[in-house]
Amino acid sequence: MSAPWPKTNWTDAGQVLAFIGNAMDRNSDLSLSIIPQLYFKSLVDAGKSRDAVYFVSHALPRYECVVWAVRSLLTAAAIERKHPLVIAMLRWIDDPDDDLRRSDRDLADAEDSSSALHMLGMAVFMSGGSISLPDLPPVLAPADACAKYATGALLIAAADSDDRAGLLRQAAEIGQMMASQAN
Repeated sequence: MSAPWPKTNWTDAGQVLAFIGNAMDRNSDLSLSIIPQLYFKSLVDAGKSRDAVYFVSHALPRYECVVWAVRSLLTAAAIERKHPLVIAMLRWIDDPDDDLRRSDRDLADAEDSSSALHMLGMAVFMSGGSISLPDLPPVLAPADACAKYATGALLIAAADSDDRAGLLRQAAEIGQMMASQAN
């Protein structure tokens, strides 16, 4: 439990927290210079699954963040695998191509903007590449946009779930597992 997460570029928890901003409570009992994995563990041990989800979403690289969110929501049966947007996101995960990323955005736009599916589709769109129209100069998404959309998808799904705490706890566990895996 003391080795750093190989999937994250951050070397200490303070860097991740600075990236997140004020979207989550800080564990003031810990030094922010500890490795992200130990800070995350302190959140889980304290029963702060919501904050653990915020933390891991920002600690993971964007592609892995999307994979984590999709996997978490499928595991919790919070999204339907046969939904056209979910199928499109799974295709993008298999082949992170820019045309697929843009088509995910189009499908996400057809969803209710306050739904987990819309937020998840937007996480895919914000994961990399230009967010401007293809014929316009490129514009990059804010660095934290993908993680915030992925976290939003999980929080919306949790709010709609009969087991909010269980869904967030399971997502935190899946995030820990993914962050711990070597490339």
